[in-house]
Amino acid sequence: VQFGPFFYTTVAYVTFRSITTARLACAQTWESRPEWVNTPAPTPGSVMWANHRPARNVFLGYLKNLVGYFLTFLLLVFWIFPVMIATSFANLDTVSKISWMSWLVDVLDAIPVLRSIIEGFLPQVVLIVFFMFLIPIFGWLINTFHRPLSEHNFQRALAYRIFLFSIINVFLGTILANSFLLVVNQLTEIAENPWKVV
Repeated sequence: VQFGPFFYTTVAYVTFRSITTARLACAQTWESRPEWVNTPAPTPGSVMWANHRPARNVFLGYLKNLVGYFLTFLLLVFWIFPVMIATSFANLDTVSKISWMSWLVDVLDAIPVLRSIIEGFLPQVVLIVFFMFLIPIFGWLINTFHRPLSEHNFQRALAYRIFLFSIINVFLGTILANSFLLVVNQLTEIAENPWKVV
């Protein structure tokens, strides 16, 4: 519903003349309307007015939130593969055990400076580039599906997702990358010589 250039929304900002009454109002709960939530208002400069659109259906709002969380989960799960590939080059001894990658180690042994650059510098640069792509993607997901009402809520949600990404993908991805390469190497050896298992 539109009233002139303005839309009706489900958010209200109330000002008080004293801090005491403002704090008391924030502490109140509405027994008749449990979906009403009282929180301190953001500063006027950080309010994201475009996200104050009216909620047509509460169920659709919850569904959009679930879709946003599901897409974030998929991004966290599938982003681990490029991270694993990037971090696997940090340990070229593990890469050299894979038969089809052994040529790379031979080349890098001939040029020790290139080996030290690839082992020490390249994985971190690739991870930084991945983060540069990830921040706008997470920002779009948050803005599209969760519609935070203030810049503070947006930045908190973005920092939370980046933290989860760092823990899940960078920390666990590094551990899994080395394990994954060893498992691939063992599977290729078994495929080449199945009688070796027996």
